[in-house]
Amino acid sequence: MKGMAKIEVELKKGLEPKNVSERQGLSYIEGHHAIDEANRIFGFDGGSYHLMDLTMLKEEKVKKAHVVHCVAKVKVCARLGESVVTREDVGYGSGLSYKGFGDSYELAHKESVTDALKRALRSFGNQFGNSLYMKSNPIHKGGKDSKGEVPPEEGEKLFTQVREAIGNATTLENLSQVL
Repeated sequence: MKGMAKIEVELKKGLEPKNVSERQGLSYIEGHHAIDEANRIFGFDGGSYHLMDLTMLKEEKVKKAHVVHCVAKVKVCARLGESVVTREDVGYGSGLSYKGFGDSYELAHKESVTDALKRALRSFGNQFGNSLYMKSNPIHKGGKDSKGEVPPEEGEKLFTQVREAIGNATTLENLSQVL
């Protein structure tokens, strides 16, 4: 187990631009990087995550493609000295496959869990991409419509609203308006 002071130093370090990816004008860190950083900072025996909820929102066929949408809720536990700190968050995933719904389900599950894991980890600090949400950060690419942090008491309410809104979307265009 790593010393608490060393962990705090690592968590407070700035995110290096080489660890930031970009897609559709938004900056993010990749799932494998978040997991590698968690193992490096907390140690292989210093943290874990638990899938709290996985909700399938919608299954649809769009032309020849099979599309599945789901939301996952993950809890991350990290040992900081003698204490265990937990963080929870939600993530969205969609899977698109031309082979069939089985592949779509697999992709949607994995993407939603990875997204939730990254979001929960980011609350530990900059090494997990939290600084990407700061508009003053030069590598922030969120734009004017970037969402701020959600207070913990609002998280469950937002989770329910997003799940319902995605479930009620009848077309891909409706879905893109939700996201």
